Amino acid sequence: MEKDLPIPEKFQHLRPQTIDVLRKRNFHDPHDDQFRAIAPPIRTDLGYRYDSIAFAFKDVAEGAATFRGDKDAGARDFFYSRVGRNLPPIEELRSELIALELGEHASILKAHYDAVLTPSGMSAIFLLCLQFKGKMRTIIASPRLYGGSYQLIKQKLPDLGIKTVMTKDPLDLKEWKRVLKKHSDAGLVFIEDDANPKPVKLPTQEIARLVHQHKNMLLAVDTTIGTPYLRQPHIEPVPHHESNADFTVHSLSKNIGGHSEDLGGAIVGRRELMDRFNDKDLGWSPPTGIGVMSGKTAEYFLRGARSLNKRMTVKVENARYVVSFLRSHPRVKAVYHSGSDLLAFEVEGGIAEAAKVVEALTFIPIAPHLGDIRTMAIHPASTTHSPMPPKDRLKHGITDNLIRISIGMEHPEDIVDDLRQALD
Repeated sequence: MEKDLPIPEKFQHLRPQTIDVLRKRNFHDPHDDQFRAIAPPIRTDLGYRYDSIAFAFKDVAEGAATFRGDKDAGARDFFYSRVGRNLPPIEELRSELIALELGEHASILKAHYDAVLTPSGMSAIFLLCLQFKGKMRTIIASPRLYGGSYQLIKQKLPDLGIKTVMTKDPLDLKEWKRVLKKHSDAGLVFIEDDANPKPVKLPTQEIARLVHQHKNMLLAVDTTIGTPYLRQPHIEPVPHHESNADFTVHSLSKNIGGHSEDLGGAIVGRRELMDRFNDKDLGWSPPTGIGVMSGKTAEYFLRGARSLNKRMTVKVENARYVVSFLRSHPRVKAVYHSGSDLLAFEVEGGIAEAAKVVEALTFIPIAPHLGDIRTMAIHPASTTHSPMPPKDRLKHGITDNLIRISIGMEHPEDIVDDLRQALD
């Protein structure tokens, strides 16, 4: 207990009231800490975790250099958690995410990439749009997006004076070519590699090639669903290719976290593009606080990133098994699956029949989430994609009888048994 801690000799001359305050911090002294953290670090099985909000300067000159951003004069990367970098385990998480993105090329290319961590996947997308707002008059997006992303880009960004355009059919490369040519002043193109909630793989490399024919355009690919386990847009087909993405975006809360215990997001890109996010005065990340993550949250996602490939191997195999069952069931009208752990299917009938199936599930919960080790189901038209106008939902295949399933790590027969009894 903290009350039993002996008083260090250097503090024994202080008064009882002061000793009580220091005891609450386990007599941690910022002067003795390598990072000069105001709050003491916490030891975990991954090493030390720093949750402190503030970090002391060694002198006024260091503080002044830091606020000027003058590295030559000794400016520090960390002094306040909203604008700090290079602290464990936050830096380890950045490094792990970049390594996942670059795969076999990580040892060579890692130094040329960086990541910004955010409080959620949606804040990552919002930050990305804000960061390049001044460089563009238009954002072009695929309409096959998660409901929150669709709402942000289609409905909210225009309120901030950011013009947005959505393609009609994101699978039609001729349509992409036409839209990119018509809106050649655009600076950012945003797509989901594995569209949600009706899974379909977009021709990501072909879209990237078309985007990069316009020198002022950058491509951001949301790879939340497939994760780097299935798709690595920064290095596919090979690194430094016109078909590479400029940014990848993740909701870390999904498959990378994997256990539904925290919220977080990330943007990964080439260092020369990411540096502007981290500029404490000019970037949108530090002043707004959108690009910030606590040490505790980073530690959770670091564990998830390190176990991602093992979990995804099981989940993807389970999904294939479930897809095979659904395609053979007489009450299933259609099944949609693009290779990840996410799938969707349409039942015979309409919204009432779909609701009956979802509500009849006993083992699988109805939850507006995906990427967990538990299997979950949702009726998108009435929940996650309800902000979309009905005509837009139907245009993009989100019908009233569509059910989305995020496959977990349970035994596949147990997943199938629950779906079977619900359908029957």
